[in-house]
Amino acid sequence: MWCERKGSHLKTLIKTVCLAMALIMMSVSALAYTPGEYTAEAMGHAGYIQVTVVIGEDGRITDVKAVGDMETPTVGGYALLDLPAEFIKAQSADIDAYTGATNTRNGMVEAVQACLDQAGGGPVETAEEAPEEAAAEEAAEPEEAEAAEEAAPAEEAAAEEAPAEGTAVEAGPYTPGEYTAEAMGHAGYIQVTVTIDENGRIADVKAVGDMETPTVGGYALLDLPAEFIKAQSADIDAYTGATNTRNGMVEAVQACLDQATAQ
Repeated sequence: MWCERKGSHLKTLIKTVCLAMALIMMSVSALAYTPGEYTAEAMGHAGYIQVTVVIGEDGRITDVKAVGDMETPTVGGYALLDLPAEFIKAQSADIDAYTGATNTRNGMVEAVQACLDQAGGGPVETAEEAPEEAAAEEAAEPEEAEAAEEAAPAEEAAAEEAPAEGTAVEAGPYTPGEYTAEAMGHAGYIQVTVTIDENGRIADVKAVGDMETPTVGGYALLDLPAEFIKAQSADIDAYTGATNTRNGMVEAVQACLDQATAQ
């Protein structure tokens, strides 16, 4: 009799566990997003940000792309590059706080949520259970990504180098004007434009490299112009990561300065 009761209790326990597992599986299935590609827009800092969210066959967020041409490159531009990984990690639009670029962040959150509303369902896993793809993407990001918020814009760097009002400006060696050159970066050509002011000094540097990896060379394109302005030459200090992008920019800036010197 005791054995029979024990066997009965064991069967009941097994049935209860199986039922609980079934309910959990049903819950997870109901929460999964519908596979597909969804696009939405929301207002950022200075214009609309377009976000595309890709949902994989398993109902998970596998990719997030954001485009906001009107966002400030050295502020909102970093958010456009950084935050997609955060949405993938969170598997929702509910991401952790992001220092700076508040308007850009809010616009991206709104647009991502609109995409997920189209997809239906909800998050499948928590940030701690993020997929290997998301972990690999985070591991590939350079160390400078962590310090992106601390990077000063080119305008601020130029302001630091500017002499106090009323102080004579030391004449530079270059001929005033705007000079453009190209050089090979990591995955394609980088176009650099150097502006020389009336004092013969480097006043501005702009770099465009659409083929560079956004979270590696993309940071170099944003960070290095301030370094060239600070150095007043193409001879800048070492830059961690994005070696090919850096070398391409140095070569292109030097080509511009060679033009300015030959005038």
